[in-house]
Amino acid sequence: MIDNTILLVDVIDETLEDLEDSIFHEEVEEDELQKDVYYARRTLNRITKVSIHERDIINKIHNKLDETHKHMLKYEFIDLTEHLKYLINESKTLLERTGYLLNLHMGILSTRMNKAMQRLAAISLIFLPLTFIVGNYGMNFKYMPELNWKYGYFATWIINISIAVGIYIWLKRKKWI
Repeated sequence: MIDNTILLVDVIDETLEDLEDSIFHEEVEEDELQKDVYYARRTLNRITKVSIHERDIINKIHNKLDETHKHMLKYEFIDLTEHLKYLINESKTLLERTGYLLNLHMGILSTRMNKAMQRLAAISLIFLPLTFIVGNYGMNFKYMPELNWKYGYFATWIINISIAVGIYIWLKRKKWI
């Protein structure tokens, strides 16, 4: 039973490695990742609890044996104890690893969201001055000097385009876009 549990822990370890690779390659769906990590954590918790309980039972059995039986079964008890110690330590280590995987995934998602917000802020920054200029020309004033000027419409377009291009170039140099 203990050896089968060790095999199960090894399978969980390989599964966590696959999950880690898929997180780095961004090939995992968020819901599937959370389910897989949840089931791995739940299984590892159960393995830890059962292994601790089994260790306690084996220690009690060993302590209740007489000296001749203790001596005859000495190596079997040592083997069982070592395997259980391995199971407990390995399952606790893998539990920590599942927390690391969740933190890693959340960090990658956060970085992706920050980049998207940065792009949205850059687009807003491009259109903010243009909106201000359009708002000024959308007012109904009787005396606006550019309205009677022959090239006022084209000058407004040139100003708007040059402001947008200037902000775009500035954002490109700052690597926001």
